[in-house]
Amino acid sequence: MNSDRKNFAACLERTFATKRQVRGVLHATAAFLLLTFASSAAWGQGLPLTDCPRGSNPLAKNYYMCVGDIVVTDGAASGIFLVDPTTGNQTPISTAVNAPIINGHPVNLLQQAASLTIEPGTGKLLASTRQYGIIRVDPK
Repeated sequence: MNSDRKNFAACLERTFATKRQVRGVLHATAAFLLLTFASSAAWGQGLPLTDCPRGSNPLAKNYYMCVGDIVVTDGAASGIFLVDPTTGNQTPISTAVNAPIINGHPVNLLQQAASLTIEPGTGKLLASTRQYGIIRVDPK
């Protein structure tokens, strides 16, 4: 009777160990797919010229951003994004893709960016980061 209990316990341990391994693989796969296909950096299109206010003159495309545009910083994605308020689509303005090369290595200065404002008179974006302080970004 004791040997039956020991065999049953050993069988349960093997079953649960296998389930934990499968669960771990499924979690890792889900995380990979989310980071690959759902991250804003994965489906960015670049910041095109537009007219302001949007749709007012389709022939005059002179601006990168208009008054009322939604511009956000995402510290996790290490970038600044223009958000379309109708669709929610995000267009990257600056991300790790265009990080500057310092000492032969790309350095993403927008890592852990926390806040954003527009510099008066220049139209450039100022991002506050935890690691590098204030970073000036030209939206072109």
